[in-house]
Amino acid sequence: MLLEKPFVINQSQYLAFFGEGSVLTRQHPQTRAYRASWRSSSSILLLLGLSGLAILGLVFLAAVWAGKESDAAALDRQRTLVNSRLQDQVDRVSHDVRLIGAGYTSLLSTRSKALGGEPQGADVRSAEAFGRIATTVFGYNAAFLLNSEGKLALESDPEAARRFRWVRPLLLPMLSQLKANQIGYAGPSQSDPEPTTVELMRLEGRPSVAGVVSIEVPSPEPGAEQDGYAKYYLVVFRFLDGSTLDTLSREQGLAGARYARTADQELSEVAFQIEASATAEPIGFIIWTPDLPGSRVVGRLIPFLSGAGLLVAGLFVALMGLLRRSLRELSASETQARHLSVHDVLTGLPNRALFSARFEQCLGRSTSRGRQSVIALIDLDKFKEVNDVHGHSVGDGILCAAVDRMSTLIRPGDTLARIGGDEFALLLPDIEAAQDAHLAICDRIIATLSNPFRSRVKLLSSGSAAQLA
Repeated sequence: MLLEKPFVINQSQYLAFFGEGSVLTRQHPQTRAYRASWRSSSSILLLLGLSGLAILGLVFLAAVWAGKESDAAALDRQRTLVNSRLQDQVDRVSHDVRLIGAGYTSLLSTRSKALGGEPQGADVRSAEAFGRIATTVFGYNAAFLLNSEGKLALESDPEAARRFRWVRPLLLPMLSQLKANQIGYAGPSQSDPEPTTVELMRLEGRPSVAGVVSIEVPSPEPGAEQDGYAKYYLVVFRFLDGSTLDTLSREQGLAGARYARTADQELSEVAFQIEASATAEPIGFIIWTPDLPGSRVVGRLIPFLSGAGLLVAGLFVALMGLLRRSLRELSASETQARHLSVHDVLTGLPNRALFSARFEQCLGRSTSRGRQSVIALIDLDKFKEVNDVHGHSVGDGILCAAVDRMSTLIRPGDTLARIGGDEFALLLPDIEAAQDAHLAICDRIIATLSNPFRSRVKLLSSGSAAQLA
């Protein structure tokens, strides 16, 4: 074994021997490509994940918007149906009050002609019986026959009289309106029926629809209003709550419909305001739980959309995990590749490139006075003969054993590199020049390499090369 005499060289001499450039300061194009690929893959995966979530978000928002629009349309339709139903009630009262008035006219006219005067006695009982039949058959809550002064034309029981006195102030404006409508009226015909006045109002504290129609009865008595006829007025009204509201609820599908004087609906309910025909003042509210098909559809879609969102999020997390693991493996592979690019595969020592880089770093640092950096070149004599005689496996074992011996003698900051088959270089930075410390290190290396490798050669030659090192 031979350790050549240490010598000091300058940078130009070093570069001429070891070559130019440092792998530690240059980045391989392949490394840059790997990192660009990582960033590109992460960006694409993130973009796909965000796009999927954005699409699900748009679908969810579209479903919510469509559901709200459907609910609004359904609610408007229900309100329109309720309003139409109330108008039907008004039209029905206008029709019914004419029929009832015609019945009263026929009854009173017949009795008046037979008795030669205004209805009395039996006529009153017949009229009252007809009124009871009318309220029972037509479903009205009350029917009153009034004279031209707005008073009861027939004697009634005390309860009916008391009830009329209670509602009379509210009915008199309708009577005046009917009289105004009859000015210039020529008489009933098929195309121009008897005028009526029908209004929505509050009677006895309840929302009601009331109608008034005039009745003319022949009367020979002096003081008859016109051409020997006496003028009477039939007034009927029906409450809109109770059985009427129940019928409306069944026909229009208003779940839980109820009447309230104020809008005290719950959050899940809607209120429809009933306004007085004459004054447009609120006379009550119909409250019900609306049928909202849009909310039902959205409610059914939410679990599926939530599941799809969780699935996309799970796939995204899984793909991110796979990408991260791939990146870690790729990073470890790159680290290993970079390590192998600057280290010797057999001995694990720095190779020529790493040694060159460390030497350049050593040259870049200023050395204090009285200290210097030293390079020692180490060559193993007759190594070729070992390979030729004992084989390359034994030669490799000799190299590893030699490295083990030299590594125990150098300092932590020193660099021992393999620069050829059996050639090594030793960099001793920042060492005292006066004491020739580098010579002592070199002497110890020569001494330890001079010791024989007989036991290791014997093991290697017997096929146990794995025991070496």
